[in-house]
Amino acid sequence: MSVMPSTAGPKRAVMEDPAATYRQRIAGELVMRETIDRRHGNVVAGRIVCLLATVGAAALAPRTAAAGVAAVGAAVFVVLTVVIARLEEQLRLRQRTLAYYEQGLARVEERWMDTAPRGEAYADPHHLYAADLDLFGRGGLFGLLCVAQTEAGRSTLADWLKAPADVAQVAWRQGAVRELSGMLALREQMWECGHQVEQEVQRDRLTAWISAPARAASPLVRGAALLLGLSAIPAAWCVLSAWLLPALAIFGAQAAFAMTYRKLTEEVSQRAAHRARELQTVASLVERVERARFACPALQELQQELHGELLARRRVRRLIWLVEWMDARRNPYFAMVSAPLLLGTQLALAIESWRTQHASMISRWVAAVATLEALSCLATYSYEHPENVFPELLADAPRPRLSAQGLGHPLLPAATMVRNDVALGEVQLLLITGSNMSGKSTLLRAVGANAVLAFAGAPVCARAMTLTPLAIGGTIRTSDSLQEGVSRFFAEIRRIRGVVGLAERSPFTLFLLDEILAGTNSHDRQQGGEAIVRALLDHGAIGLVTTHDLSLAQLAESLQPRARNAHFEDLLKDDRLVFDFTLRPGIVNRSNALDLMRLVGLKV
Repeated sequence: MSVMPSTAGPKRAVMEDPAATYRQRIAGELVMRETIDRRHGNVVAGRIVCLLATVGAAALAPRTAAAGVAAVGAAVFVVLTVVIARLEEQLRLRQRTLAYYEQGLARVEERWMDTAPRGEAYADPHHLYAADLDLFGRGGLFGLLCVAQTEAGRSTLADWLKAPADVAQVAWRQGAVRELSGMLALREQMWECGHQVEQEVQRDRLTAWISAPARAASPLVRGAALLLGLSAIPAAWCVLSAWLLPALAIFGAQAAFAMTYRKLTEEVSQRAAHRARELQTVASLVERVERARFACPALQELQQELHGELLARRRVRRLIWLVEWMDARRNPYFAMVSAPLLLGTQLALAIESWRTQHASMISRWVAAVATLEALSCLATYSYEHPENVFPELLADAPRPRLSAQGLGHPLLPAATMVRNDVALGEVQLLLITGSNMSGKSTLLRAVGANAVLAFAGAPVCARAMTLTPLAIGGTIRTSDSLQEGVSRFFAEIRRIRGVVGLAERSPFTLFLLDEILAGTNSHDRQQGGEAIVRALLDHGAIGLVTTHDLSLAQLAESLQPRARNAHFEDLLKDDRLVFDFTLRPGIVNRSNALDLMRLVGLKV
C-alpha cells in the first residue's frame, strides 16, 4: 500500500542539544561583554583623569619642565586612546557573536519568522513551485535556512532551492553539510566576517566589475603618468623662479594626459570603493576556509581551489590602500596637492591594473564564498534540527520514486506537526479527498518542501526518505492578475500546462495539484481533471492530487494499480470540528462545508 501507518526510521546521532549550546554561548558572551565594557569604562575614565592631570601638572610645573610633563601626558593619552579603540572593537565583535547565537536560538525556539530574511527579491511568480511551496516571503523556507550575510551567499541558496541538483551534486553537498554542521566555530566566524561590514557582497555587480573589458595601461603609459606627476616638482620651482613658459608647458602636458584618462578615472572612482570593501569581506571568508581542516572530499576540493590564497587579505589591502588615496582626493586641501601630481589618474591606472591582474582570483573567491555560505546555511539547519535525516537518492532507478516515513512540514512547529507516510513509485498517484482544513494542502506542501530540501543537499523533515531525481511542479497557490487580465482558473490551467510540459520532457517529474480545476463546473472538472491526470501518468510522472469532488475521486479506482485513493477526515464534537491530520486509505465519507458555515453563524 502507498499509504501506511507512520513507522520509525533511522535517525542521525545527536551530538548536542543546539538550544542548550546556544544558551550557554549567549551566557558566556554576555559575561565577556560585561567584562570588556567595564574595562572600557575604566580606561575612558583613566583617559579623562590623564588629560586633567596633564593640564594641571603642566600648569603647576616650572616653565622648563612643563613641556616634558605635557609630552609625557600626551603620550599616555594616545596610548589610552589606542586601548579604548581596541576595546571598542572587541565590544563590536562580542555583539556580533551574541547576535549570531541569539538568532540561532530564535530559530530553534521557532521565533524566527519576523526577523528572518524573506528573500522576496529571488521570488519568481512564474516559477513552477516557488510560491506554492512557500520558498520566499515571511515564514518561508528561505528564511528558515538563510544565515548567509552576503548577497552572493543568499543568491546561491535561493538558486539551490529553485533548481533541484543532480544526484552527484546532492551527494557532494550532503558530505559538506554533514561536516560543517559539526563546525560551529567556523560557521560563526564565517557569519561574523560577512556581518562586520556594512557593504554587502553583490555577486552580480562584483562579477560584472571583474569581467569588464581590460583597460589596464601599458607599463609605458603608467611610467609616463608617474613622470608627469613628478614633473610638478620642477614646475613649482619654475613658477617660484618666474620661469612661466616651462611651467605652463608641464602643466599643459599634465592636463592633456589627465583629460585623456578622465573617463577612466571617474568610473574607477565611482565603482572601485564599493567593490574593494566587498572584496575585503570575501578575502576574510577565504582565509577562514583556507586555514580550516576538513575531512570530507567536498570541502577539501573546495579548499584546494583556494590553495595558495592565504595572502588574500594582503592583496586586497593594497586595493583598499589605493581606493583610500583615491577617496582622499575629495578633500579640498588634499586636492590642491593631488591634482598637479596626477594622483587621480595614477591611482585609476593602478586600480585597473590590480583588477586585470587578479580577475581570475576574484572569480574563484566569489564562487567559493557563495558556495560556502550556502553550505553553511544548510549545515546550520542540519545542526539545529538533529532529528531530521539526510535522504537517500537513487541514481539508476528505472522509474521515478519518492518514499517517506514520518514526513512532516519543515515550517510547522514541532509541537503541532503531524507526520504521515507517503510512497510513490509503482503507485504513481495519490488522489486525496477530505474536508476543508483537514490537511490536504499541507501534505502537498510537506512533500514538495522536503523534496526541495533533499535536492538542495539538506536533511529532510522525516524519519526516512528515499527518492529519485525529480523535476517539481505544482498548482497549490494560484491567483488571478488584474494587470495581466488573467483569472484564477486561467492561471491554474496555465500552470498545469507547465507541469504537464515537465512530464513530457522527463518522466522523472513530481506533480502536486491542489483542488484541481476547482474554478469550473463539476462536469468540466471531472472530464478535464481525468485528462490531465491520465496525461501525467502516461508520461511516467508521480504525484499527489487533492479534490473535494468525490466524482473525480472515482478516477483513482479506474486507474489502479497506478493510482490509489487516500483521505483526511474530521469529527464534529460538541459543536466543534476536530482534525487529526492523519492520512488514511480510501475516499472520505463526509463533508464539513455545512458544518463550517454553521460554526461561523450562517443559517444553512
